[in-house]
Amino acid sequence: ASFKDTIHNKPLENKIIQFFVNNNPEGFDTTTSDGIATLSYTINLDAGNYAIFVKFSGDDIYSASNGTNNLNVILVVTSVNPANGTTTNNASQIITVTFNGLIESGSAYDTITVKNNQGIPQTINKNIVNNQLIITVSSSYADGIYTLYIPINSITDLAGNPLQNPLNSTFTVDSTNPTITNVNPANNTITNNPS
Repeated sequence: ASFKDTIHNKPLENKIIQFFVNNNPEGFDTTTSDGIATLSYTINLDAGNYAIFVKFSGDDIYSASNGTNNLNVILVVTSVNPANGTTTNNASQIITVTFNGLIESGSAYDTITVKNNQGIPQTINKNIVNNQLIITVSSSYADGIYTLYIPINSITDLAGNPLQNPLNSTFTVDSTNPTITNVNPANNTITNNPS
């Protein structure tokens, strides 16, 4: 926050400024010689727009003053299951993509894809539940590598703000049970080596 005496156009030093986000007090700072007060703030908010309110309560020289602005928390993916680069043995693997806020379908929702390593799109069903996109495959995945692609504008928060960066997440399906290919010593053989 920048705080100054506008009549004399001078920054106000050593004034306590309180900071609020969505009417919740978050802390305070004392203005510098340049009239600047700052607050380090870790954002633990869902995606969306939030009001920032700063307040000077007044002192024996200056009356109370306040200002407002907006904090826009962008929509991001917080987790993907199966995680990028992992292997699953489930040929009907459900893909769950979790976001940092409640979501709805955007204008590019129908361009969300799961493709095999030959680039062939799989037939999928998509469902939004609160802050999660749940994707099921219509039939089983064949063994191989698959890439989930979620483009920008395919998912938005409830205010209509779109996903800012596309998501590419790859997983491998390996549902083939292992087989024993060699036993040493071979079945029905005799050995004189006790180790």
